[in-house]
Amino acid sequence: MLRLRQIHQIISEDYRRATLDACLLSFDPRGAARVWTKARLRDVAPPLVAGMAVDEMVFMLTVAMEIEEPIQEYSRENGEGFRLLLPELGRFMGKNRDEAASAELLGLPWCESPWCAEERRHATTFARIVERLSGSAPPRANPNRPRVVTPRREDAIRLLLSREAAEWNSSSTYVVMAAHATGELHTLLRNVARDEIKHLAILSAVDLLLFGRGPWRRFTRLVRQSLNEFRGQRKVRTGGRRMGSNRRTAFEVVFAHLAAEWRVRRWMRTLDRARLSELFGREAAA
Repeated sequence: MLRLRQIHQIISEDYRRATLDACLLSFDPRGAARVWTKARLRDVAPPLVAGMAVDEMVFMLTVAMEIEEPIQEYSRENGEGFRLLLPELGRFMGKNRDEAASAELLGLPWCESPWCAEERRHATTFARIVERLSGSAPPRANPNRPRVVTPRREDAIRLLLSREAAEWNSSSTYVVMAAHATGELHTLLRNVARDEIKHLAILSAVDLLLFGRGPWRRFTRLVRQSLNEFRGQRKVRTGGRRMGSNRRTAFEVVFAHLAAEWRVRRWMRTLDRARLSELFGREAAA
C-alpha cells in the first residue's frame, strides 16, 4: 500500500524552515552529536512494519547498513578531501590523513567529529533492527568501498557532490522506511533520518556557498550523481539486483526525493552567502 500521505507528513515536519535553520546553525566542528529521541529497541518486532512486507523492510535496512558501515573510512575521506577546500567542513566531517595518523599513534579516538559521531550509530542500529525483525543478525562482510581522494580542488568538489547526493538519497529513503513503521521502529528510523536531514542541510548550504544559486543546475547534478550511485550499489550490494524492483517502494522513494528537494530548495532561497562564508570559512587555497 502506498503511504504517500505519511511520507508527506514526515517531510512537512522534518524539513520545516526553522528545523533546517537549526540544522545549519548546529554546524560546529567541535560540537556534539545530535540527541536522539529515546526508543526501546527491544520492543521492535515485525508487527511494527506497516504497509510493506517485512522482508522488504529487512532488505532495505540491510542495504542501508552496508552503505553506512565504513564510517571510519568515510571520515578520513572527508577530512583529507576537504582539508584545502573548506577546512572547517573537513573537521566537522572527519580527520585528514595526518590527524588520523597522529590519533592512532597517541591512542586517541578516531571518530570525534559531530558528523562521524552521528553517522557511526546508523549501521549498528540498522543491524539490530534487522535482527529484531528477521530473528537473525545480518552478515556484515559486504560494506561499501569508499574511494581514495586527495585534497585537490577537483577531487574535493567531486567528494562534496557525492556526499550531498548521498545525504539526499539516504534521508529520503529513511523517510520512506519510517512511513512504513509504527511505534519504536518508527522512532528509531526517524532518528536516523533526522541525522541525514541535518547533514543534507549543511551540505546544501555549502553547495550554495561554492556554486551560487542555480537550483535546476544543482538538481541535475544531484540526480546524475544519485543515478550513478544507484547503478553502482545495485551491482555490489547484497541482493542488490532487487533494488528498484518493487515499483511501489521505488515510486515512494522518488516521491520522497522530490518532496524533500522542494522543501530544501525553498529554504535555500532564504540563505545569505555572506553569512555562509562566515560560518564555513573561505577556501584555504584561495
